[in-house]
Amino acid sequence: MNYFLYGNDSYLLKRELYKILNTHNCDELSVTYYDASDKSFSLEQVMDDANTFPMFSDSKVIIVKNPIFLTSQGSLEEGQFEILESYLKTPFSMTNLVFYSENLQIDSRKKTFKLLQKLCRNLKIENFDTLEMGKMIREDIRKEEIDIEQNALDELITRIPTDIQAWRNELNKLKLFENKIYMEDIAVLVPKTIEDDIFLLVNVVLKKDLSKAIAILEDLLIGKRDQVEMISILASQFRLMYQCASFLCAHRSEREIVSELKIHPYRVKKAIEACRSTTIDVILALLSALADLDQKIKSGKIEKALGFELFLIKATR
Repeated sequence: MNYFLYGNDSYLLKRELYKILNTHNCDELSVTYYDASDKSFSLEQVMDDANTFPMFSDSKVIIVKNPIFLTSQGSLEEGQFEILESYLKTPFSMTNLVFYSENLQIDSRKKTFKLLQKLCRNLKIENFDTLEMGKMIREDIRKEEIDIEQNALDELITRIPTDIQAWRNELNKLKLFENKIYMEDIAVLVPKTIEDDIFLLVNVVLKKDLSKAIAILEDLLIGKRDQVEMISILASQFRLMYQCASFLCAHRSEREIVSELKIHPYRVKKAIEACRSTTIDVILALLSALADLDQKIKSGKIEKALGFELFLIKATR
């Protein structure tokens, strides 16, 4: 059997991989890993391995991690593509070949991608959106019979990223808490996400408060956050504000906006509040400035730390 696992949720991808291993009753001795991002990677070696008999069981699993030949950073030579295509069409019955891609920017236009989609069992796994994540958290809280105040539960949901593994880690901590959980407990038990700090940064930028903006930036840097990451998340918040502002101009209600965007009501509420202190033109100008900064950093025209500080200075004038 040929498999193609790809997506951006590490927890769910690994869970599906373990399911494959369990389905074929494979222990560690029957599993071989190849890293396609390694310079020494050889597709021909993988194909040779796939066509050999397993030594310790009735079947084996070969896992090809980080298939960068599916991205813009790499590709297969024509001869390699033909070897792969030939094998996938007539796979060795005792081999289960798994192509495993986690958080790679796959180029769906590549013919190798289309080949894997056609001749493998495909499992594309994406992160939950915030509404789905909220439902999961509420259900897990109910199943575990955790006694938590409603306001604390709402705050908990806003602090958990759309990452199931992160939620599992936090859930294990909450299960050990013997008393009823209140808002102040969540503040101590569950760290804020970078999005929370970015919300604050958005607000102080719109209020033209440079000193507070720099203070938030310093806190983020202490937390080992990267300016490029900040640019991406800050831009996503301004895009959300633009979407909310556009819906409001069309006289859509907050509930309708939540339903349309399929994101957590708390994020929509905060975005709408921020919209009231600015205009669509200002939001678009800030988005344009962030896009320009991102391009300059990636092209090496400006150093990221200097570039981000200059953005804050100009944005708060």
